[in-house]
Amino acid sequence: MAARDRIALVAIKAVQAYGHKVPEDLAMVGFDDISITPFYTPPLTPVRQDTRRTEELTAEKGMPLSGAQTADPQVLPAGLALRSPRLPVAHWALE
Repeated sequence: MAARDRIALVAIKAVQAYGHKVPEDLAMVGFDDISITPFYTPPLTPVRQDTRRTEELTAEKGMPLSGAQTADPQVLPAGLALRSPRLPVAHWALE
């Protein structure tokens, strides 16, 4: 898993440059769901998250804080945008 989709896309190209096949030899998952991922070869499977809600919560909970104060944790839903039927999905992704 890559921290960002752009990192995943570069990693895929690097793996392919060494003669490996994605997703046959290596499965890669990104973490943004940027607009180009469905059109990439192979299509990147990203973790999809509600970035707008994340930004709203950051503004609501983060802005009033000062000094050593901390905000209560907030869990937001996320899911996989499976784009390749050949992607070997790891067990953790099914739970």
